[in-house]
Amino acid sequence: MAYIKLENTFFLHSKATRISQLAELVYMRSLQLSSLNVSDGNIYSKDVELLFIRTSTKVRTQLKVIRELLEVGLWECNFVEFPFHYKIHNYLFYQTSKQEIKSKQLINKENGRKGGLAKASKHSTDSLARSVEQVFGEPLTESVEELVKINSSLEIEIEIEKEKDKKEKIIKSLPAVKLQAVFPKSSLTWDAYAAAYMQRWKTNPVRNSQVNAQLCKLVDKVGQDAAPCVAAFYVSHNNPFYVSKRHPTNLLLQDAEGLHTQWVTGIKSTTEESRKAERTDDVVNQVARCGIEKREPVDITPQLKELFYENETQH
Repeated sequence: MAYIKLENTFFLHSKATRISQLAELVYMRSLQLSSLNVSDGNIYSKDVELLFIRTSTKVRTQLKVIRELLEVGLWECNFVEFPFHYKIHNYLFYQTSKQEIKSKQLINKENGRKGGLAKASKHSTDSLARSVEQVFGEPLTESVEELVKINSSLEIEIEIEKEKDKKEKIIKSLPAVKLQAVFPKSSLTWDAYAAAYMQRWKTNPVRNSQVNAQLCKLVDKVGQDAAPCVAAFYVSHNNPFYVSKRHPTNLLLQDAEGLHTQWVTGIKSTTEESRKAERTDDVVNQVARCGIEKREPVDITPQLKELFYENETQH
């Protein structure tokens, strides 16, 4: 059975005293839900509504509670591991991780298997001993009984090895099958876009068939790995046109290549940058239109002297 660990003095912690009772309840439920889902403190976007069961169903109230948890540091925005929206702060420091739970399960399974083999070996030995006693009218000696136990154990181990060989042969004989993802192509991109949108605009973005199709085309343009990062980068962009339109997905798809370049280089294009580049081009074009050519100066002194002498001779 899954359980969580919580200090008795949690309600006196500085973070707990700065949030409302509803936010404290939601935080407790997030611990329980993460332990139940074995998600290492990550809160799935589809499960956020479960935290508000039998409480306020107003979206504004839910956003206020989430904002409280983020501001005091009990929750964190998670943009690294998709498709999660939020992450419980220091969850693995106090709670059991998914890897530790799996390790314990494997150890318990192996111990159960060994216990079952020992019980089967003992049952086989006891049955043989009773049969010998019925036939010969006397019980087995200790040396013979020990040999029977060893023989039974060897037979069980041989059977196990045969089963392993049989399974390996079956697996090798199966044709190679290319596994496909069970989730849609745009699911990771949507989760990244929705998380960044929620953090910036404090509400969930609209999702419909057109949005899904546009995000799928985005994945085709920039790739499965880069698409979520480009989508989150786009929502953080302060381009006036993007901001005035509230970062719709059609502009994300339209400028996908340029946004990818800006995300990779870490340099966002700004309106002032475009204006400077335009002014530079304007100056260059003005110079080109003038077509000014350099010419050598002409000395007209000899012609003036000749004209003066002609006038003197005539007088």
